[in-house]
Amino acid sequence: FFCHSREGGNPDNLLFLLDSRLRGNDKRGLIFRKMRVFVQTLYRKVKQKYSDFIKELREANAFPYLALVVVIDGNCKGVKKRIRDFSSFLNEQDLFTDQVIYAVPDPHIEKWYMMDQKALKLGIGLRVAPQLPPHKCKKNYYKDKLYDAIQLDLNSEPESSGSEYAEDIVNNINNIYRFAQLDEGCKRFIDDLRALVKQVKTE
Repeated sequence: FFCHSREGGNPDNLLFLLDSRLRGNDKRGLIFRKMRVFVQTLYRKVKQKYSDFIKELREANAFPYLALVVVIDGNCKGVKKRIRDFSSFLNEQDLFTDQVIYAVPDPHIEKWYMMDQKALKLGIGLRVAPQLPPHKCKKNYYKDKLYDAIQLDLNSEPESSGSEYAEDIVNNINNIYRFAQLDEGCKRFIDDLRALVKQVKTE
């Protein structure tokens, strides 16, 4: 995982869990048996780290992982733009190009937390789930909406603005594929991950 993680929002927490739902119970842990995890707070640092890592793989002429998952907030730049930014580090000669998966919540990961209203309500224990607000490019917009809903309903301040409930939210998603239809970046990630799982299971 190359993960851009902001304080109060941890995409890696959610994405590990989404994968476990996709795999089912027969080969739990399969995808992550060979995985290095890189988490950077600053966007410019994760890009530099990623560039250095790709160079290492290229020089070693080997790819000892099942997949490389790039997790990065869209920050209102758009899913396609973020993917172009990172795919530009690859070239056609790289043997691992087809094993790179991108997970881009746009604008921020808190939007994914809120997309399934029922799962959000059950996962956190809310009496009433906050409606998913319309797409808006504003710093901390979804984060603040989620924080306020939890504080108001539970009468307590979330430790990490709601990201600590990620596992419980995902465990209450009944249909991960229907969930993925609600967001362009989520759908692309789920589709690509599903294709990778099928490929691994046939090997």
